[in-house]
Amino acid sequence: MKYNMRFLTFLIFLFPVFASAQLVDIDNLEGRGHIVLLMHPTESNVKNFCWLVDTGFIEIDSLTIVGVCYKYDNYDFSKSVDYVKKNEIDFVKFVAVNDTLTQDDIFKENACTDDFKKLFEVSDGVIFTGGDDLPPYVYGKQTSLLTSNSNTLRHFFELSFLYHLAGEWSSASDLPLINKKKDYVVWAICLGMQTMNVALGGTLVQDIPSQLYSCNTVEEVLKQQNDEKHKNYYNRLHPEQDYDGGTFHRIKFTGESFAKNIAEKTSVNNPYVYSYHHQCVGKTGKGLQVVATSMDGKVPEMIQSEKYKNFTGFQFHFEYKYLYSDDSAHKLYWNGKQNITTSSFVRDKETLNFYKGLWKYFSNLINGKKD
Repeated sequence: MKYNMRFLTFLIFLFPVFASAQLVDIDNLEGRGHIVLLMHPTESNVKNFCWLVDTGFIEIDSLTIVGVCYKYDNYDFSKSVDYVKKNEIDFVKFVAVNDTLTQDDIFKENACTDDFKKLFEVSDGVIFTGGDDLPPYVYGKQTSLLTSNSNTLRHFFELSFLYHLAGEWSSASDLPLINKKKDYVVWAICLGMQTMNVALGGTLVQDIPSQLYSCNTVEEVLKQQNDEKHKNYYNRLHPEQDYDGGTFHRIKFTGESFAKNIAEKTSVNNPYVYSYHHQCVGKTGKGLQVVATSMDGKVPEMIQSEKYKNFTGFQFHFEYKYLYSDDSAHKLYWNGKQNITTSSFVRDKETLNFYKGLWKYFSNLINGKKD
């Protein structure tokens, strides 16, 4: 099938500013093996997933990662392209989507609908990544003074894609898209999980410390139990120490899920997860269920579709390579004797096998294998 190049162009260099760019028809993706879409493929995100592949955390046969670059995202994706070109990484490619969206376009067929359909048809799965806060007006709320959004059009694009994938459609016979491939894999991390929830009609808590724990100062947050902290506020109190922005806390499973099975197999019933957010799921979106929460039950940590078995959101991060690297310089806090880093924390808490298990499960899904 030949696609209309007006809608979607597969690029080795991105956007018209690259006059020497070689344009390749989207049909050239066919026959490339397993294709996983990577939304918002910043240089950092590309580095993380290349590392996961290179180290064997992700093992997918004939894998091609396709970074989906939305023209109106405020990130300069030429950095990602340059990184891939410089390092001669042949399994990472990029797609540019150039159509415009407004707030009124998100939850209906729009200028990007054909783009979404084509991306879905050529791929086996998609990963939605982290980022800044969603604009609250997209889920019908006023904006808290603590909410920070700097990339509105990216949010419109990803909300609409998730809505096209699994939202409720009354008039379009060929939507939602996942009905065509019910084994299609959608994994959404941090902001991705929040976007997934809002795309299906849910809402968000705009600030966890103040709304869920009645904390209005950094000092009050730092006095909380570790399992109540979802972001590292030490770096707000002591920025000169260059502490990492994330923190670790335990989660508990409240429903059956593959993650619960992985945790039980690795003998970690309440795994520590790396948390870097101040917002979370409020009202759960239609057709979604919460299957893991913080230890006190206040913060949803995993959601999954009741209808689509591979449609899953994770509030925590497990894609960052510095969580695993022995030479990580990401400091969490001073324990009185030494700085505790992200990688040492993972090893000390014996959570590494849980993270490995998640990526093994993802790989098996894309490969079409049973766990």
